[in-house]
Amino acid sequence: MSFSVLRFPGQTPLSRASGSGRRAAAQRAILLSSPRAGSTLLSRILDSHSQIASPCEICLPYAVARTWKLFKSMNNIQKIGRYYGVKPPRSAFSLLLRRPARRHLDALTAAILNREGKSTLVIKDPRHAAHVRRVERLCGADAPKYILLHRDARAVCHSFTATLGRRPARGFRAWLECTRGMLDCQEQFPERCLPVRFEVFMADPAAESARISDFLGHAFEPTMLDYGHHDHADDHLGLWTNPKLIRSVRRGAIIVRQERPSWLDDAEVLAVYGQSQEVQQVNRRLGYESSDSECVSATKWAA
Repeated sequence: MSFSVLRFPGQTPLSRASGSGRRAAAQRAILLSSPRAGSTLLSRILDSHSQIASPCEICLPYAVARTWKLFKSMNNIQKIGRYYGVKPPRSAFSLLLRRPARRHLDALTAAILNREGKSTLVIKDPRHAAHVRRVERLCGADAPKYILLHRDARAVCHSFTATLGRRPARGFRAWLECTRGMLDCQEQFPERCLPVRFEVFMADPAAESARISDFLGHAFEPTMLDYGHHDHADDHLGLWTNPKLIRSVRRGAIIVRQERPSWLDDAEVLAVYGQSQEVQQVNRRLGYESSDSECVSATKWAA
């Protein structure tokens, strides 16, 4: 696998469309990340833009058809559909077939954008990162743009164990699977991908939000950073069951400050990381080489 296609701030920018110099707004975009990488925070900020909707976690059953998350995905997407007035399929299992799944996705996209009064939908669920081929097949000719959210493997695994109560080895496996998927996506569709480092985002959320907004074809709106002052469908749907996740999702603020990464004191996570050569290699390829790669951090309530 080649990692040369990664382009972060300071490197060659993505090309603009001809004409006015502004990209046309994408109707649908996909936010990819590993679990516990900050995608909920980013989606809430994007959802606070006047033209970008990212109202809740939308897991596409067709994309995760062969995973443990399938039944939870089918239940949640029907709950989201009811909230937005989308007629549910006669059988939930029809969402595993490409054509019915595409019709339902198109109807859901239109309903969300109509109700929210916006023009671009950003779909996010961490599990999609490992199944980009199925996402591409589902979207067909309407090829989506991808926001690729990367975060230091050690920080992700620490959050994975502290918040979800899982073993470090499982956290690193999830990170590696999703990160591989994002790197493959960037390699195959570089013109449709925007890589974002969580640590860079937290150090300068305004600049990174502006970069992402521009990628989606919209101007940056400073008020989108005050995501706690905006209404989000996520607060009304009841998709979250973990009390820690519910608390983090429902309140938020970003206060940039110098902060020692908490994973530096997580001996168990660091021990497992030291034994995971492949995780270390991929982490270094992403630029996470030092022991304090997340030293510029921030208070984050929705991550």
